[in-house]
Amino acid sequence: MPASRDGRTLPQVYSTEEAAVPAISQRIDKGTVVHADESPAWNKLHARFAMQRINHQDGYRYHGAG
Repeated sequence: MPASRDGRTLPQVYSTEEAAVPAISQRIDKGTVVHADESPAWNKLHARFAMQRINHQDGYRYHGAG
């Protein structure tokens, strides 16, 4: 199982992204920076956590330097 930075990994499966939001809110510390894609489901996390959003379209276009 991959390790997280200075913490532990807790893999979980939910039927939808919206269903995962309460568990995320309860299980990670306030002050944590959450990295997520641009799904509107994650917008609810902005009230409690700093967010870094990942645009998959930009990521898919990345081909490295040169």
